Amino acid sequence: MKKKLYRNSEDAICCGVCAGLADYFNWDVWLVRIIALTLLVFTNSFVFVAYIFGWIFLKDNPDIPRNRTKINRRFENLKHSFTGTGAVDDICKRFERTEKRLRRLEAHVTSPEFKLRREFDNL
Repeated sequence: MKKKLYRNSEDAICCGVCAGLADYFNWDVWLVRIIALTLLVFTNSFVFVAYIFGWIFLKDNPDIPRNRTKINRRFENLKHSFTGTGAVDDICKRFERTEKRLRRLEAHVTSPEFKLRREFDNL
């Protein structure tokens, strides 16, 4: 089975050319981006022109649904993280931390040391 080079708009930051190259070579996307930025610095504008040509001439990956944009994926991840018992546990932990902080604050404000320091500050 022969692989084809496509742009990957799902993992894209700008146009998806680096993400498509990463898919084609089975590399991590960050590695391809670092290589592209390094080559951009050392080859002046050659990589920039090649990126523009890739953006123009490479087709979008047909295996990725077009209606699933980066914003939709982020919303799905956010929605997934706040559903189920994970969200309830997270809220319970936050309330417990807040309650502990309020108890420490109350103990400090009602302590004789706090009253003594306040009297000294009023002098």
